[in-house]
Amino acid sequence: MYPLSLAADPVTEQRARGSPLKKAIIVLALGVVLAGAVAWWLSRESMVHLPATPVSTFEECVAAGNPVLESHPRRCQASAGQTFTEDLGGEQELADRIRVSSPRPNASVRSPQIIEGEAVGNWYFEASFPVRIVDGNGFTLALLPVAAQGEWMTESLVPFRAEAAFARPSTDVGRIEFRKDNPSGLPEHDAVMVLPVRFSEGPTANGTTMTTTIFLSDESAAQEPPYDCARTVAVERVVPKTEQVAGAALEALLRGTSEADGPAGRSTSLPPGVELNSLSIDNGLATADFSEQLEYQVAGSCRVTAIRAQIADTLRQFESVTDVLISINGRVDGVLQP
Repeated sequence: MYPLSLAADPVTEQRARGSPLKKAIIVLALGVVLAGAVAWWLSRESMVHLPATPVSTFEECVAAGNPVLESHPRRCQASAGQTFTEDLGGEQELADRIRVSSPRPNASVRSPQIIEGEAVGNWYFEASFPVRIVDGNGFTLALLPVAAQGEWMTESLVPFRAEAAFARPSTDVGRIEFRKDNPSGLPEHDAVMVLPVRFSEGPTANGTTMTTTIFLSDESAAQEPPYDCARTVAVERVVPKTEQVAGAALEALLRGTSEADGPAGRSTSLPPGVELNSLSIDNGLATADFSEQLEYQVAGSCRVTAIRAQIADTLRQFESVTDVLISINGRVDGVLQP
């Protein structure tokens, strides 16, 4: 007899061979899961410990996604622990004397802008008070009277309203100044409420700029003989970079003078708040069309001559321009006549 053979069962043998393979697969899968978990944890830790974006204003704090407390004024809590309060200008300090319903502090404004609210009677004189729109570089974009919408000789609050057209700003932020009319000129009777605003048509904040030249009136030429109201002086301005260089120069001219121009004897004869409707250059002729503000309270041959000279000289600096035509809302006849 042959000895009894203890041959393995084929199924058992296959299971025996398959067990190490299954174990390897399981170990590999667990390793992948573990590696993924570790990678997720490390990335989370690195994100948690990333330095917070530095902020220095309420607007930057909000833009960084930090929580805002809906108080009055609103407050933003930065990740570094600082608290920034929304700038409401002088609204709170003068709330018993003047209240502005439109625009609200830090609102986006564009020309023409409706300005309305209410002020106590002695804020007015002859049923109005002056409002000035200023951009972040200090250029006066508009200066206009705001009219009372009722009897103003009272101690009560009187509604006011105006539609303010203003020149294109050189910055994205600015302010509106509501100044108490003070015919006496005495400083103790002065008061002004400042409202911070944002310009919806301001330059893009990409930091790309260029230098252009505008021509302001030479004050000494109009005050000393031989009188020459058409004499101008070239002044450099920094403006947002654009391919429309002539238009950018005119926009800069319409913003008027800077704080440095006055002491240097430079002035502008253009009224504040003028808007450039369009500019075209064809065969050497530059046609500049402006808003009706260009003729607002403009009188006298000297001033008219100075306005024409400032616009023409600013455009003629470009080689493509040999002559200038000035129009107002498409009208040419009778424009800027003394």
